[in-house]
Amino acid sequence: MKKWYLLLALSLLIALQVTAQELVTDRPDQTESATIVPQYHLQWEAGTQFDDDNTGSEWTLLTNLFRYGVSEKLELGLVTEIVSVPRRGFDSNKPGMTDIHIGLKYGLLSGPIEIAYMGHLIAPNGSRHTSSGSWGTINRINIAHDFSENISSSYNFGYELYDEGSNGSFIYTWAVGFALTEKLGFYTELFGAYEEFEYWTTNMSTGFAYLYKDNLQFDFSIGSGISERSNYYNLGFSWRIPY
Repeated sequence: MKKWYLLLALSLLIALQVTAQELVTDRPDQTESATIVPQYHLQWEAGTQFDDDNTGSEWTLLTNLFRYGVSEKLELGLVTEIVSVPRRGFDSNKPGMTDIHIGLKYGLLSGPIEIAYMGHLIAPNGSRHTSSGSWGTINRINIAHDFSENISSSYNFGYELYDEGSNGSFIYTWAVGFALTEKLGFYTELFGAYEEFEYWTTNMSTGFAYLYKDNLQFDFSIGSGISERSNYYNLGFSWRIPY
């Protein structure tokens, strides 16, 4: 177990070109990138988030996304999350681990327009009071292109199912990123879902990403609901560990 913790210890959406292999992250927006992590590189993207909406408030103590480049077109991904209390829908007053996500991202098209498929399987292995208790899946098509040298745009659409008893939801995102300087980026975004294929939700977010080093980025973002009350505040970092 100690060796595993040591591995983790050694191991924002703004792409800033500062090296031959630029650091492109899935943080801090809700739009996942279409770029594959370079082969034999491990990328750790982590953050903490506070949510407040009509159902109450929740603090996600730590979200981890581990991305590993298997080839030029394929990366593997693992998502873990620790949430605090109160956890929506649960009576326990203890922090807990949510269900893990295991998945991949596969590059379908590269060039001026990038397209990738991203799929995750959600396993019901979280803590007793924070697990959904059922299997789930996330499927997205990620698209990205540049408007100019300093302005880029990314889109996601797909299907998400978190509870075997539900119909799932169609999801969509659209983010526009601006390179303000060589190291500082800004984005704004619209995202939402056709929940249970019954009603639409729409939200917006905005934030900054600062490239501290070629392989280390810090980010901050905030989000707010348009169709309903929903707010969040997020702070995190991304670190690429070379082979």
